[in-house]
Amino acid sequence: MAHHAWSPVERFLEVFEIFETLQLARVQSGCYTTSVNTEQIKLRLRGGGFRPFVLHLSDGRQFRIEHPEFILVGRGVVVVLREDDLVETLDALHVVSVEDLKTGTASRES
Repeated sequence: MAHHAWSPVERFLEVFEIFETLQLARVQSGCYTTSVNTEQIKLRLRGGGFRPFVLHLSDGRQFRIEHPEFILVGRGVVVVLREDDLVETLDALHVVSVEDLKTGTASRES
């Protein structure tokens, strides 16, 4: 059987689809409430004039979102494509703030 070499984007979309399914099951079961406003992130991705931003997590990590194709936002899950082409899947509960990206910062994840 031939092994399929997944591109980073294909891996990103596959992981996102799996987590979307899991999060939907959690929401439908009533055992999941999100205190994070994922709509705030979605609004930054929609509309004209995308501005790069930084996601701040509860554990202190930060992810730079320099382009709307570097992030997917679902029901209670945020998936980020990192600079090293790896996918980072975050529970939206751990996103504590979103702020405009300041120029001159070095990498997407610190």
